[in-house]
Amino acid sequence: MKEVFISGMGIISPIGVGIDPFWNALISGKSGIVPITRFDTDWLPKKKAGELQDLQNTPFLCDKEMCSLSTVGRMVLSTSRMALNDAGLLHEGKRAAEPEIDFMLATILGDAMDYMNQRQEKPEQKKQMQQRFSKNNFVHDFLVKTAACLGITGYQTINSNACAASGYAMTLAAERIRQGKTDMVLCGGVNILSKAEYIGFCSLRNLASEWCQPFDKNRQGLMIGEGCGMMVFESEASIKRRGCQPLAKLAGYGWSNDAYHLSSPHPQGWGIRASVRQALNDAEVQPHAVDCIIAHGTGTVGNDSTEAQAFADIFGSYKIPVTAPKSMLGHAMGAASVMEAITGVLTLNKKIIPPTIHHEVADENCPVDVVANHARQKDVGCCMTNSSGFGGSNSNLILKRI
Repeated sequence: MKEVFISGMGIISPIGVGIDPFWNALISGKSGIVPITRFDTDWLPKKKAGELQDLQNTPFLCDKEMCSLSTVGRMVLSTSRMALNDAGLLHEGKRAAEPEIDFMLATILGDAMDYMNQRQEKPEQKKQMQQRFSKNNFVHDFLVKTAACLGITGYQTINSNACAASGYAMTLAAERIRQGKTDMVLCGGVNILSKAEYIGFCSLRNLASEWCQPFDKNRQGLMIGEGCGMMVFESEASIKRRGCQPLAKLAGYGWSNDAYHLSSPHPQGWGIRASVRQALNDAEVQPHAVDCIIAHGTGTVGNDSTEAQAFADIFGSYKIPVTAPKSMLGHAMGAASVMEAITGVLTLNKKIIPPTIHHEVADENCPVDVVANHARQKDVGCCMTNSSGFGGSNSNLILKRI
């Protein structure tokens, strides 16, 4: 079976744009949870989210692209160029140096979220938005435009598999390389904060008021976030041909479905357990060999306890350190899995596990070793990411240091 390597990464997040700013903020425990400014929240019971602070300050874009692309389109193109540049595959700052690259994306509703936000604008702006979206399939429009801007001609697809969507995009990318269908894949996910989405989560009554506290006994709920992450996957043959040094190896993956409920996880976490075991078997890794878990960690009572109990069942007494980046980033939905995978790769290479902030009181129903409030030095050679989503979707990745 062909091996899969990660050679480049790019990210736009509430705590930093670009890999270095993102990592520095992450290990320092910086929170990206702020009062929402994107839309009016005066009448809503909750008012905070992991909101991007400057959507106009997006690197690797020209003025024409800034004007012609939607917010989601700008985010995807910018992070794609970051990832390609990181991999040494960006030609003169704009197009991919090699065109035959597959393109796998994930989102919840893509540009539809942008459209919903714009509906509150002035009448003339609203009319322009309606005209633009009437001509395009706004869920997929940015996929085609990004590929055109980059000049990549490989297989292209997008999925909306809830909060595990970008996990599925990455595993599909890995499978394309394993099967010998391609040597390079650009993959990731994007999510933009919208009023409609926020109202929907308020109606579910699972949003926290002030901060997200994964695995804490007093946790009150999740925080919605936004962002975009992209990664470049390559085969071993491609890595050797180009003479580049990969960042990490994607050693294995697993995915499953709870087949239980539209929005609640299975109480015993059977789906998570199945996905984790599948990932460990696929990577040929024993539980005790995993040095760190990048958890889904939404901060909701049901999700956290189910996830923690599944870890306890599989990893037993090994007490593997667990961290939850959503405590700082919020839940970026379709982009969450890839942002956490980027966190995992950086953890491997920097030998530091980022903290789970706002963790104050351990919960006996969450029997995991939470990296609480301060980063932890550890020689991490193998880490696992865990993602779950509405509809019972689960996705796990096993990442190894080179």
